[in-house]
Amino acid sequence: MRMTETINRSIEIDYMYIKQRYSYT
Repeated sequence: MRMTETINRSIEIDYMYIKQRYSYT
C-alpha cells in the first residue's frame, strides 16, 4: 500500500467535490 497514492486520490476527489459545489453557486 502506497500512502502517497491514497492521499493523491483523496485530494483529487476533494478537489472535484469542491469544484462541483462552486459550480452550483
